[in-house]
Amino acid sequence: MKKPTENREEIAPDRLIEVTEAVLTGIEETQKTHGKLIYPPALVGTAMQPKATRECSKFEIEEATAFLVRLGVIAPVAD
Repeated sequence: MKKPTENREEIAPDRLIEVTEAVLTGIEETQKTHGKLIYPPALVGTAMQPKATRECSKFEIEEATAFLVRLGVIAPVAD
């Protein structure tokens, strides 16, 4: 039987850093435009998605956002 982690998608470390930088830029853009932090993955595919993250997949944005949460840069969102 396969372990749940065996089917997980992965992101290369250098790509994670690139996307994390894009997410941080997108957070700044969103705060300037809307006056508040909107959780980055929630903006994927919407008209409000920052330009900086448009070349990133939703998975990449989710991973970069989770990385920023682990670093304490942004707060986690309650489910």
